[in-house]
Amino acid sequence: MKARILHRGFAPIDAVKATMTVFAVLGLGMLIGGGVFLKSTSDFMATAQRAEGRVIDLEYRRSGEGGAYYPVVRFRGASGEEVTFRSRVGKRPPGYSQGDPVVVLYDPLDPSEAKVESFFELWFGALILGILGSLFGGIGGGYWGWKLLLRRRDAWLDRHGEWITARIVDIYLDDFASVNSQKPWRIRAQWQDPLGTAVCVFTSRILWFDPGPFLKDQEIGVLIDRRDPQRYKFDLSSLPQQEG
Repeated sequence: MKARILHRGFAPIDAVKATMTVFAVLGLGMLIGGGVFLKSTSDFMATAQRAEGRVIDLEYRRSGEGGAYYPVVRFRGASGEEVTFRSRVGKRPPGYSQGDPVVVLYDPLDPSEAKVESFFELWFGALILGILGSLFGGIGGGYWGWKLLLRRRDAWLDRHGEWITARIVDIYLDDFASVNSQKPWRIRAQWQDPLGTAVCVFTSRILWFDPGPFLKDQEIGVLIDRRDPQRYKFDLSSLPQQEG
């Protein structure tokens, strides 16, 4: 039975997986929200009527450590009724001055459902959700897509790869990857193709423990694709099993 490397608290690999899962779910939720926002605005504009309005006040509303000025707009609907509403978009400094004319879009069946005709009022919500959703979803989805590609590559190598023996040249801490201030280890090995002059350098996946004490010699098995030696995986069966 293999020994198991246990971690106190949350293992770094678990932290990475959890973070990437949250990113993927959050990104998907934002993209769905952005799509709903976009459809709602499109449906509103398809039936909305236009009217001339005027900014009658600027309402200051606090949020967190700051605040913004929201224009209060008055207009007259098609049936002659006077309607007053507060814009959903506030700015600091204010984007309007009292008395400024504005174009208003409103629902003829419910004139209180009105918006100032501006890009920020109509489309900014969908745009920001789309950008953030693409960012978070791209990071989280990209991570899990990369993991899936690695599994497929490993499965292909298991069926069609060729085992070679490479010489270990370095066991080092990876300064470019860190989770909770903990850096992972990697194994670097090299191998000269006997059928050619090329020297291939291989780098292992990240390991959350020092593999040095568990390696019995200076050589390690690597499973490679003969047609493309840069497709490979290390034989890490002699190491303790890493949690996660």
